Amino acid sequence: VGWSTVSNIVPEVAKAIWEGLVDQYMPVPQEEDWQSISQDFSVHWNFPNCFGAIDGKHVVIQASPNYNGTYSILLLAVVDANYCFRVINVDAYGHGSDDGILRDSAFGRALEAEHLRPLPYSFVADEAFPLRRHLLQPYPSANMYGTGEIKE
Repeated sequence: VGWSTVSNIVPEVAKAIWEGLVDQYMPVPQEEDWQSISQDFSVHWNFPNCFGAIDGKHVVIQASPNYNGTYSILLLAVVDANYCFRVINVDAYGHGSDDGILRDSAFGRALEAEHLRPLPYSFVADEAFPLRRHLLQPYPSANMYGTGEIKE
């Protein structure tokens, strides 16, 4: 089978698999799910009122055996206190930032429009994401002690 044929078939098959299985294996969390996630964060991590941890990951893909270049897509995920995926977004190309992918995703738009009603709840993320009303980030490690080094 030719490369161009495969490159047309794979996205169609992936979309069909996603649409057929998403409701069973990755349902949209409901109010009671968010409450359970928050309870788990409080019990396991001593972090109350947290709905999940958000991060992005560039997934590098070799374009073709006959082509030396690569490209990437960005996976954006929200995980619960047990490291289980609760929300994912994989439809962005790797040239975007973590925050840009969050902002452009359906989950990010719902969060900004306050459709998830998180207050007093929040999500946590790393320093790749800006501090927002419903999104907490840690102090950047380089600034934690002024020099980036741990002092004794």
